[in-house]
Amino acid sequence: MPPANRFRSPWRRRPIPRFFLQLAGYGDTAGLYVLKVTPRKAFDQYEPNDEIYNSRPIRIGAIVDANIMDKGDTDYYSFETERAGKVRVSIENRSATLIPALSTFTPDQRSSGFGPDVRTPGANLEHSFNVQANQKYYIQVWSQANTAGEYTLKLRQ
Repeated sequence: MPPANRFRSPWRRRPIPRFFLQLAGYGDTAGLYVLKVTPRKAFDQYEPNDEIYNSRPIRIGAIVDANIMDKGDTDYYSFETERAGKVRVSIENRSATLIPALSTFTPDQRSSGFGPDVRTPGANLEHSFNVQANQKYYIQVWSQANTAGEYTLKLRQ
């Protein structure tokens, strides 16, 4: 059998976890049973976007409903500017558990800073940074403290 790390999810670049289940009767009981496993569609329409090279393009003025699925998930987005000035990024938390974090990147994909440090589950995040005209910039939404949850991302200039 091939090693577990060779199994890849079609929407993420991580190994698909394997789960094992053992069922047993209580005491000396026995009988028929039905087991149903239903996958949960936890990924959003922007996946895969776990690497800056797979960033999903969005427009200034866009409203993006997405989620951080687990402690290892991160979401990259890219956008192009028409004019120089400030871009405002807001993350509206739609989860009681997510502690959001934000990183920004220059057109050459170098880190240009971080959003404010949020420490409360369910808190929102606001950040602005300077941009030049006719350039492509990148942002990364991730979680702190191994949290996960849904969020709405908005870009304004």
